[in-house]
This record gives sequence, C-alpha cells and structure tokens, in this order.
Amino acid sequence: PERFEKTLSDLKLSIDRGDIQKSKHLFSQASLLNASSSRLKEIGLRVNILPQVLAALEEGKLLEKQRRLEQTVMTLQEASRLDPEHPLVSEALEIANTKLTQSQFDKAMSLGYQALEKNKLPVARQHFTKAKKLDPLSIEVRTAMTELKESEMRSRLFVLRQESVALEIQENWIGAEKRFSEALKKDKNLLFANRGLARVAPRRALDQRLTGFIEDPEKLKIRMVAQEAGKALAAARQIPRPGPRLKNQINTMATLLEEANAKLPVKIISDGLTNIMLYKIAELGRFNSRELLLRPGSYTATGFRNGYRDIRISFDVSKETGPLEINIKCEEAI
Repeated sequence: PERFEKTLSDLKLSIDRGDIQKSKHLFSQASLLNASSSRLKEIGLRVNILPQVLAALEEGKLLEKQRRLEQTVMTLQEASRLDPEHPLVSEALEIANTKLTQSQFDKAMSLGYQALEKNKLPVARQHFTKAKKLDPLSIEVRTAMTELKESEMRSRLFVLRQESVALEIQENWIGAEKRFSEALKKDKNLLFANRGLARVAPRRALDQRLTGFIEDPEKLKIRMVAQEAGKALAAARQIPRPGPRLKNQINTMATLLEEANAKLPVKIISDGLTNIMLYKIAELGRFNSRELLLRPGSYTATGFRNGYRDIRISFDVSKETGPLEINIKCEEAI
C-alpha cells in the first residue's frame, strides 16, 4: 500500500509537469500494485488526455505569440475542460485572460479617445464604458470620463445656444426660455444664457398675455379686462422690430379691442315714474325715453317705484343684436 500511494503521488506530479512518458510508466506500475483502485481509474483519465492537453497548451503559446488572444483563451478553455485540475492549464489560462483583458482595455481606450477627438461623443462614451467594465478602478478611465463629460457639456451648451437662437427667430419664447434655463443649470455664469433669459422672459410673459386675450375675446367685454388688454397691446407696440407672430397678435388685439370698446346705441323706454338704474354704469333716474351708448357686453337694469313691485331686466349688447329698445316700467301695484 505504501508503494502504491508513493507511485500515485509521483504519477500526479508527473501529469502536472506534463511528462507523458513518465506518466504512462508510473500508471503501469500503479496498475500492477492496485488495478482495482477507483482513484487510479480517475488519474488514468488524466493520463489518457494529457497529450491533448499539452497540444492545446502548445497551440495556445503559438496563438499568444501571434497576438491572437481571443483564440488563445478559447483554446486554453478547451484544455481546461479536458483536465480542470491541470496547473499548467490554469496558469496559462489566467495569464491569457489577463492579457486579453488588458488588450481589450487598451483598444477600448484608444477607440474612445479617437471618437472623442472627432467629437463623436456617444461613441466615445460607449468605448470608455466598456473600458470601465474591464477595469473599474482604472485612473485612466476616470480621467477619460472626466474629459468626456466636459466635452458633452460643451457640446450640449453649443446645441442649446443654437436652438435658443432659432427659437427666438421663430418667436417661440417658451422654448427659448427653457433652453437658456437648462444652460444655466449647467453653468450659472454663462453670459449668453443670462442675457438671453433676461431678454426672452418678458417676451414670453407678454406673448402669454396676448394669447390669453385673443383666445377668449369674450373677456374683453369686461371693462377692467379690456383695460388690461389695452396695456398689453401698448407694451407690444413698444417692441422694436416685431416678428410676424407679434405683428399678427398686435393686429388681432387692435381689432378685438376696437370691437369691444365700440359703443352701440341702446334706447330705454320708461313711464317717467319709474326710477331706473343701470347696474355698474349709472343711476339714470326717471324719464320717458333715453338713448345710451354702451360697450358690447351683458347689462342689468333695475326699476324702482314706490307702491309697485321692482323690475329687473338683463340684456346683451352686441353688433349682431342691432339697435336695442328696452322697456322698463314698474306697473304691478303692491
């Protein structure tokens, strides 16, 4: 038994050293000593495939000299599948993997910098990200990523500046304001963004005011709303070199305000006994007939007379209704 164990130990060492002849000789000796050993049968498998393993190792060395590292790793992986316990294979595979990783890392970094120089920033990020996965702790990758982020920021600022100029020409004040605000988030000291924001913010506010009046012209029938619209129109007319959008808004607002402020004749007929008041306009008093000029809109007139039930009449004044005649008389005795 001691002789068998010693032979078995020498056999394992011989296989690990890659000595085919000695391995076969020791295997024969061990077989004579204990042919039924299960351990000997397992080692016998290693002896049988040792020529293939050594051939794969030699092929791997040749491929490595040719810098065909991916094929080297694949060849050594096949050798490892044949004999996972062989130390020469494990060592060679570890070295080949290290070299392959370094080669892939160098290639990714090189391609990344080439893309960076050509301002192909998405491509550069793709390569630098690949390099980071290969070596997460690399200072070189960290430096490259910093350079890339700076280039991305400069590129984005350039795009934002171009877009803001185009949007201002189109009188898209909301879009231009968003671009300037985004640029200032990246660098609050940017001169073009600060000046641009100061320039477009008032225009955006004025544009929204004018749009609100134009989209809902019925509000202009309210005197206070019409006054605010008039102020907005006056401010719009003060802007030098207005664009097509603003010109159209000015013309539309002028027409709407003219219509809203145009006074139309309204004839009120009474009995000379009823005290009449036009709500929010004036107390008209008693009369038989009176003609007023009123702005388009909704009105309410009330009549009072001692001993009679009060009367209340609502009416609309517009160009479509034509001249109105309103009868207000308190005739129902109480």
